[in-house]
Amino acid sequence: VNYLDYKALANVDENEIAQYYEENQYKYKTEEVVKVDYITVSVSDFIAETSISEDELRARYDVVLSGLKDQEERKASHILLEISETQTEEVAKEKINDIKAKLNAGADFVELAKDYSDDTGSKDVGGSLEFAGKGVYAKEFEDALFSLDEGQVSEVVQTEFGFHIIRLDEVMQPELPTFAEKKVEIQDYLQTQQAEDIYYEKIDELKGPADLIGKEIMHSDWLNRTENDGVFESNKIVSALFEDEVLLSGNNTEVLEISRQESIVARVIEHVPANVKPATEVRDEIYETLLVQKATLEATNKGQDIVKKLKDGASASDVEAESGLKWKVISDVKRRSPELGHSLAQHIFKMPKAADAEKTIDGIKTGNNYTVVIVTAGSSRSRAGM
Repeated sequence: VNYLDYKALANVDENEIAQYYEENQYKYKTEEVVKVDYITVSVSDFIAETSISEDELRARYDVVLSGLKDQEERKASHILLEISETQTEEVAKEKINDIKAKLNAGADFVELAKDYSDDTGSKDVGGSLEFAGKGVYAKEFEDALFSLDEGQVSEVVQTEFGFHIIRLDEVMQPELPTFAEKKVEIQDYLQTQQAEDIYYEKIDELKGPADLIGKEIMHSDWLNRTENDGVFESNKIVSALFEDEVLLSGNNTEVLEISRQESIVARVIEHVPANVKPATEVRDEIYETLLVQKATLEATNKGQDIVKKLKDGASASDVEAESGLKWKVISDVKRRSPELGHSLAQHIFKMPKAADAEKTIDGIKTGNNYTVVIVTAGSSRSRAGM
């Protein structure tokens, strides 16, 4: 039963409109809004004021190279003798010194590792370990490893795991860029650092006139308390605009951080408090609302009357002829049938299953309309609706 069939027949008078307005003024409140003048300052504003010398560029390049060199990885082999309940420190130390003597005499490192190492993870491959950077091994092991040249064998090194003899097998260094290759990147970095210093020095000047820092005053559109764009997306900034000291007294906000490299100061120049729209402004909207309400009620009453007649024994064809409405027959209804919509489909599947030679009848509001449903006998998926 379509509510639109009754909308053109509905009548709404001015008294009803006035009464609805008085009872529902909360629906017609306007938001409190402000317009502001504001200044933003960012680190990028001061890039042009920076000056970087060649010495500063090269000093920074040396720092970059040092950091890259720290990423060096080394591949080592080792022989480990553990200190354990079955092998005291004294015994382990004596054995490792004997192994070191054999190495000094020309014995093969790989074979000695296979014969004597207690590191079960590496002894079968001659003590060979994976590439590793700093921070992987115990400090004593790492210090010894990173002091060796390729192919060199360390003295005996003691760690919490026992005694080691370490051989440096290979060094893998990151590719080191030339000064020319890094110059532009380093200059950008140092200019940004200098610009940040200038930026923080200038921040306090935002509390005074804009010409102290040569910045143009910008003007906002209307801003509310909840949803705004650009720099006013921040709740912290918007909340400051609606504080009494700023909103009512005409003072500037404090310096507010937009991001780590940008700040803002703002002042309210226009303020419109929240208010209820006048009745004349919302009269047509209320009129439409009441028409829809009345038409929806009529459609519901009509639909419920049809349900009652069907349950009292009227046939579907008699109801169709009397009401002028047409039944829509849908077979093999699914829970997700798109032609029915979610709420109607769910309602149909909650209705009792029709027994043989019987039918189940019900009705449901579907939006502003009212749908009458007959579940026919036989297949549980056979439905008819109006």
